[in-house]
Amino acid sequence: MLRATSTDREFVVKILAEAFFDNKSFNSIVKQDDKKKTRIQKIFEYYFDILIEQGLIYLSDDKKACAMISVSGKKKRGIKALLMDMNLLFVLGIRSALKGFRREKLVVKVHPKSKYYYLLFLGVFPEVQGQGIGTRLMTELTINNPDLNQPICLETYLHKNVTFYQKFGFKIYHQMNFGFPLYFMMRDI
Repeated sequence: MLRATSTDREFVVKILAEAFFDNKSFNSIVKQDDKKKTRIQKIFEYYFDILIEQGLIYLSDDKKACAMISVSGKKKRGIKALLMDMNLLFVLGIRSALKGFRREKLVVKVHPKSKYYYLLFLGVFPEVQGQGIGTRLMTELTINNPDLNQPICLETYLHKNVTFYQKFGFKIYHQMNFGFPLYFMMRDI
């Protein structure tokens, strides 16, 4: 497992944009038109730019999978963050961005009140999914990783992902419905 640097931005964005292109949760927010791919890339650029400074971004050794992790209590707000938020607003469109921000506000309300890591995204290039690459990355993330010394939270809407994360000690602690079930999962240390 490799810790991503700013030079990995394009590569990380490509992995996640391809992995999440048909994601129901993303597609409920991102406008479905000929600019969909660009919008999804811009979302991951936004998160990369925040998390390379304030979080953790990892790549699998073969650079076919990656994970983006936020650290609770580590959000810096300032003019740069405001400009990034405004740029995302214009990329997504006001309606989609507001829907996304409203959903995020609901999701954050059920996160733990204590310190935790938040696995925002785990993605594998679609053409190599099912070959154990995501499993190896999750194993390295969750076993003997000194960087992750607090509980880890995540959400998923896919039941197959619930089963996947349960293999690593994650348990469902909450569920919401956004027209599809959203499972909130946590792994204690």
